Amino acid sequence: MKRLFLNILLMAFLCFACHKKEAVNLDYEIFENRFIEWGELLNQKEDAYYAYIFSYACGYCQDIKKDVLSFAYQKENFYFVVYSKEIPIIDSSISIIGEKDISKIGVVGTPTLLQIQDDKIKEYFVGSKQISEYLINNT
Repeated sequence: MKRLFLNILLMAFLCFACHKKEAVNLDYEIFENRFIEWGELLNQKEDAYYAYIFSYACGYCQDIKKDVLSFAYQKENFYFVVYSKEIPIIDSSISIIGEKDISKIGVVGTPTLLQIQDDKIKEYFVGSKQISEYLINNT
């Protein structure tokens, strides 16, 4: 009986260890087909999807990288946009909720997570804290 219990415990540990190892190895390269340009932000095939705007040099983006990649791994409708000078900087994210015109959309900073539905901005999260809270609550 003891041996059966130990075997079950060992199997559970190995399964957990393997699962954690897979999540640790996630990197942007595996999502190569989900990188889009800023101009394509509102032109994806899904009715509802996410767009994550980040910079490779952004410390806050690096802080939440593992969480973002794990979330993206679970979602087929998650896209990445690398921040560039073509992306406008705006003062307030509230002003773009419901916006359908790409020329009126921008970011407050990086990282930014947009939830897009029916070709318009549904929700806007900026900063590592807001994004992390959203990802945790929606995984």
